[in-house]
Amino acid sequence: MYRVLIVEDDSVLRQGLCNLLQASLYRCYDFSCAESAVTWLSTNQPDICIIDRQLPKMSGDKLCQTIKAQHPALSVLILSGKNSDSDKIRGLQCGADDYVTKPFNPEELLARLAAIRRRIPYLIPTPPSNQLKLGDTIIDLNTHTVTFVDGSTQTLTLKEARIIERLQRSTNRVVTRDELYDFVWGQHYLPNSRALDQYMVGLRHKLRDTSHEHRYIVTVRGLGYSLNC
Repeated sequence: MYRVLIVEDDSVLRQGLCNLLQASLYRCYDFSCAESAVTWLSTNQPDICIIDRQLPKMSGDKLCQTIKAQHPALSVLILSGKNSDSDKIRGLQCGADDYVTKPFNPEELLARLAAIRRRIPYLIPTPPSNQLKLGDTIIDLNTHTVTFVDGSTQTLTLKEARIIERLQRSTNRVVTRDELYDFVWGQHYLPNSRALDQYMVGLRHKLRDTSHEHRYIVTVRGLGYSLNC
């Protein structure tokens, strides 16, 4: 599964991009600002970056230059409402591998991503490390393995790993139930489903987080859950 970093400050468009790409079997990591993306990139390696050019604070052009300075082989596609030839040239001169103007045709975007994938020489079968540490417990989101301080392990299901992955992206912040359902189940869930509650019970059991006051996955009544790292 290809990993795509999305940096877009428009929350509706960002979610729409995630839905589009996840339906095409991409794994998405999305941020609303360049600074958060740079922090994430310091410990993670995506396959492709999709960057909005007009971001708050650090611009998309500057982010593209920063990415290319640190990861020269990493492919970057710029999304922008600026559609003049000079704007496109300027974006490509910043290091972008492709430039798509807004509004865009979803099928065209997917085709351009497929073309970028064919040009990626550095992809290897083994995905990069993506580990999360909760106290003395280590969760590997690539292998879905939980390793405890005593050396014993537990294996997470795909949905359990996806729950942790979504919570990790908003560490110490509340992730709503709807956000979790959208990320883990997509369109395949009923509004009144209790599936998430059942998965949380099993997930906490596997993480040995079953005390009355949960150490790692905290329930925020009426809102959702947060992850304490």
